Amino acid sequence: MNQFYSLKQAMELSLASFHFSNAEHKESNSHAKVSYAWEGKTILVAEDEEFNYLYLKEILEPTMVTVLWAMDGQLAVELCRKVHFDAILMDIKMPRMNGLEATKQIRSFNREVPVIAQTAYTLVDDQEKCMKAGCSCYLAKPISSKVLLSILDEYFKK
Repeated sequence: MNQFYSLKQAMELSLASFHFSNAEHKESNSHAKVSYAWEGKTILVAEDEEFNYLYLKEILEPTMVTVLWAMDGQLAVELCRKVHFDAILMDIKMPRMNGLEATKQIRSFNREVPVIAQTAYTLVDDQEKCMKAGCSCYLAKPISSKVLLSILDEYFKK
C-alpha cells in the first residue's frame, strides 16, 4: 500500500531521521576526535540542500577541519579560485551550475585537490560521468560517515 505524506509530515519525518542519523553518527563516530585530527585542513562542501550540508558538517566538525559551504556549482568554482581547499565534497545536481561542470572548471586551474562526488544517482553511467568530469572518487547518498572519513583520511595522508 502506498503511503502519502503532507509536506509538513514529510519534513517531520526527515528531521526525525536526521536526528536519529545524527545520534547514530555520534555514537559510531565518537572516535573521530581521536582518530581523525585534521586541524588546518579546509573542506568545501558544494551542496544546494541545507539538510545535506548540515549532515556533512556534523560528520566533519569533530575532526577539527574547517568547513565552507557553496550552495551551487558556480559559487564552488568562485571559491576555489580564491581559497585553498584540501578536499571538495561535490554534489552533482545543483542549480546555476551542476557539479560535473563545476568539477571540469575547477580542474582547469587545480588538478591536485581531491573532488569527491556525492550524489543520489547510483547508476554505473553516472559514476563514469563523474570520473570523466575529473572527480577523484564517487560516494552514493546516503553517505556513510565511516566511509567518508576513511576516504578523506586516505587523501590527507598523500
